[in-house]
Amino acid sequence: MGQIHTVNQNELLDLLLDQSKWTEKGLDPSKGFILMGKVGVGKTYAMHKFAETQKIGWGHPKLPFIYGYPEDSDIKSVEYLCAKHGSDYLKTFTLHDMYIDDLGTEVTYNKNYGTDLNLGMELLTVRHKIRDEYKTYITTNYPPDLMIERYTERVWSRLQEMCNVIIVTGKDLRK
Repeated sequence: MGQIHTVNQNELLDLLLDQSKWTEKGLDPSKGFILMGKVGVGKTYAMHKFAETQKIGWGHPKLPFIYGYPEDSDIKSVEYLCAKHGSDYLKTFTLHDMYIDDLGTEVTYNKNYGTDLNLGMELLTVRHKIRDEYKTYITTNYPPDLMIERYTERVWSRLQEMCNVIIVTGKDLRK
């Protein structure tokens, strides 16, 4: 099982932008990351800035959930596209690195040809299969125990295999 790292919101951006600090902090540069923390601590902002350093910036076509929805760049866009095109649309998320914002805000179960489908669980399973080729970067307000409750222990274990788990502490900067 992967190690859980805690970072203060004031250190987060500096850490993400300087991968030489990753090994210092015990992070694995060959993995993506999942930023977990309360609302407003800067997770999405930091992920945006990190994406820019990867030369694919927010809104770039390599970010599949952005297609046609530049203002709505979160898991709900994936949910909308799967509802529109069917669950096989998830296969389009396997050809590149992926940024998933606000994991956990999607509807838990969608109907797919009459069958319940947990979109978040399915997407994480798809991304786990390609973890050695492409990285996954995620933000969520869910702590580890709620991730297990929502996505199962199996998916949580796989998530830790493909992502560095970083809990971001601090206060809501929007207030």
